[in-house]
Amino acid sequence: MVLCGGIGEEQEADDKARAIANELRGPVKVGCQLSDEECETYEVLSYSTQVVAGTNYFLKLRVGKEDSPFVVHVRAFESLPHTGGTVELTSVRKSAGQIWKGVESDQLVHF
Repeated sequence: MVLCGGIGEEQEADDKARAIANELRGPVKVGCQLSDEECETYEVLSYSTQVVAGTNYFLKLRVGKEDSPFVVHVRAFESLPHTGGTVELTSVRKSAGQIWKGVESDQLVHF
């Protein structure tokens, strides 16, 4: 059971999560400091949501070169429809000031 305002359970990628990730591809590349050549792979593995005054999406993405992809976690915010329903990248998970690179089995957490 999810607490009110808490992050939901991790779910398999669906069309909504893929659409949000695709909309944020450019900002994610910038946030992860990737060039076009370094972003051959860009795939949503899973996601979680948190209902606030809108929705936070915590996305687990496989990104990078085709022969050496890595996993990053990003957070996006989708505003409520009456305020425009826009989606924006709000955070890229970091560790010690560097882009955090994980593995597919790492659980999505609030960051």
